[in-house]
Amino acid sequence: RKKRTNTKQLGIVILNVSLVLLFAGISFPFLELGAYMDNLKVDIGLGVAKTFGGKMYFFYQSKTVLQLISTLFQNGSFVVAIAIFSFSIVFPFAKLAIFYYYLLSNRMNRKLKLLHIASYIGKYSMADVFVAACFLSFLSFNNLNMGIKTESTVLIGLYFFLGYCLVSIVTYFVIKIKTDLLVANNTIEQH
Repeated sequence: RKKRTNTKQLGIVILNVSLVLLFAGISFPFLELGAYMDNLKVDIGLGVAKTFGGKMYFFYQSKTVLQLISTLFQNGSFVVAIAIFSFSIVFPFAKLAIFYYYLLSNRMNRKLKLLHIASYIGKYSMADVFVAACFLSFLSFNNLNMGIKTESTVLIGLYFFLGYCLVSIVTYFVIKIKTDLLVANNTIEQH
């Protein structure tokens, strides 16, 4: 019984960490992208040219997942916006809600169907990675012009989202251990 309680507490702690990472992952920017030219030379006319030293930026973009979804809806890319919304917000929060309910429920053996649903949703964990890849692709290929240098930097939001994906997988295994313990205890009590 003590081991079962410790597993439940560990699961709740891991779920809380996972929830914080998910909120941070969708709230902080994933990537910043800049398009620039070094030492831009502008012809003023009459054979006079002005050179601006250093990097002259023509384009800069940094978006969170929420901002990306909003931009896609505004641009009419509804299918992509709905897919990213589903895989990066709806499915992760639904999975965490099921895990919370499962861990906080007193009658865990009756909630095995929920664990199967969460497991099914968990199969979309690779969709989380797909969302991150789509997001990075959107930012890196959007508005690029030939002859202009580009630079991109991964930002903290991507690391938070990656952390959520990993901790979410760990959460499933902690819950699976708790379920296995319950099944083992019920089997022992029946014999």
